[in-house]
Amino acid sequence: MQRRRREAKKRLQEQKMAAKKNKKNQVVERKLGPRDIGRKSKKSYQPPEYNLNDDGKDFLAPRYNSTKRRPKTNARVRKLGPRDIGRKKKSSFQMPEYDYRKFSNTLKPRLSKIKEKRNREKNVRQLGPREIGRKTSYEVANFPMKLSFSNPILKPRLKKARTPKPVPRKLGPRDIGRKSKKSYSMPNYD
Repeated sequence: MQRRRREAKKRLQEQKMAAKKNKKNQVVERKLGPRDIGRKSKKSYQPPEYNLNDDGKDFLAPRYNSTKRRPKTNARVRKLGPRDIGRKKKSSFQMPEYDYRKFSNTLKPRLSKIKEKRNREKNVRQLGPREIGRKTSYEVANFPMKLSFSNPILKPRLKKARTPKPVPRKLGPRDIGRKSKKSYSMPNYD
């Protein structure tokens, strides 16, 4: 069965390779076009005519918009605003005043500002109990506690993880007698 499939694949590959070789060596004939079959001829070609107005000016010169605005014929009727009805006037507008620096010359190079250093005294370390005379010697604290390995404070806090006992292997089909190495037979694909 597998041998037949392999042979069929080989045949297909050989056919594809042969088709590729034939395409490279084969010359394809050109299909006949309208001139070849007589519908069109070189003499029948007519170039398009464009209506270009030659005003005698240089067509490469810069163009300026010289058209005047036409009055709108379909202009919408605008709703009257506060200026139109008399509530506000142009003269009543007050320009807001902002507090920002005015520069005399904005093109001058800008220099970074240097902050002035204040005359501060260095932080003076405060005097401690030894310097002022309260403490002259260090005494170790003596707590009423028995230091021994039986003390629960010194014992390890986590229990050691135990490794699980090995589980016996489950019996398989060969072990129980269903299959054996001798009972296996190779399939025949012929």
